Amino acid sequence: MEKQGSKKTKIDPPLILKSKLESGCKAASFIDQHTIVCSDGTGSLEVFNFEKSETLVTFKPSESKIILGVHISQELQHPELQQSYKLAIVLYKDGEIDVLVAMVDGIVDQEKWKKIYTVKSPLSFMMQVPKLEKMFSKYLLGFINEEGKESTDGILPDPISAVFSSISDIDKSNKKGAINVVEFSDRNFIFVGYESGTIIPCYYSVSTGKVLPLTKGFVLDPVDENPSIILSIFPIFQPEEHDFHLAISCYTQDISILSVKEIDSDLEEKCQMKRIKGSKEFCEISLVSVIKDAMFKPGTCEIKYYSHLLFIGSFDHRVRLYRVKKPHKPKLVGLLKHHKAAINSVSLYSNGSQCEVLVGSEDGSISLWTLNF
Repeated sequence: MEKQGSKKTKIDPPLILKSKLESGCKAASFIDQHTIVCSDGTGSLEVFNFEKSETLVTFKPSESKIILGVHISQELQHPELQQSYKLAIVLYKDGEIDVLVAMVDGIVDQEKWKKIYTVKSPLSFMMQVPKLEKMFSKYLLGFINEEGKESTDGILPDPISAVFSSISDIDKSNKKGAINVVEFSDRNFIFVGYESGTIIPCYYSVSTGKVLPLTKGFVLDPVDENPSIILSIFPIFQPEEHDFHLAISCYTQDISILSVKEIDSDLEEKCQMKRIKGSKEFCEISLVSVIKDAMFKPGTCEIKYYSHLLFIGSFDHRVRLYRVKKPHKPKLVGLLKHHKAAINSVSLYSNGSQCEVLVGSEDGSISLWTLNF
């Protein structure tokens, strides 16, 4: 393990976790502080408690589909339900998305997971696993009544399809080419990336279901006359700040950092309008900096963010840590080295002074790192 330039962040040696999945674990993400979900890439999932070194459940949402990623929520509570529940959102290589729900009474059991949605995405390709908990908490009562039993009454419109339909309408009007990635964020922003190198940030209104494009699009400069095809978009939010940054990976093997500022403060009100008069630009976007590294090979670059640090998993089996407190001047401050194949996933869990970093690799193993701030 190498560390450079940072005296404030201590990186402990990793804990190596062993999965019971037959093909090993190719990707993993946190559910809570001690529980993770692992995927073997072929369709099987394992929920594992590493504090007890115990597999809680293994299940296979699909018998034949290849899983690109999975997100399982922490325990959620709907104000109109008597029971807590968890959501599992599984994204497959063919663009299909399964959403499963499990009512919680102490233990997550395979028998309790019930599929409530299967949505076929119209997108040509999706890299990131959507975090759609807020969207589905509103629609959950259409499927489950107060006793926690399945209900066929009051089925509400599918929120994912509604969003994709809106994005398709945006795409038709802007004519930016094929959509390559859609990323959902925790602040009701949706980011759409195109094969043309264009990024369009959008605002999603939970109350109306509308998607409002904030700009006509920002285009990353082409390299050697080839467009900077967008592969992934990761928002960098700061607490109490309205403006934010975006970390963008693309086929040019760079990470571009964009500034999104001067965001309209009445976006929800704009979504209530049938027509918007005047300018349709609701924010300003500019390129702040570019992180260049030959090992950011297309298709293998995984980005996460915590406490002014970007965690970038790459093709050379490592996770790089870049300090971006000054986004215009990113600085390499550490390397996480253990794996023997490309990094497939990076997941973070923080509790203030510590940050747990869960790394999944093509070599089939999982490493758990602890960073002390």
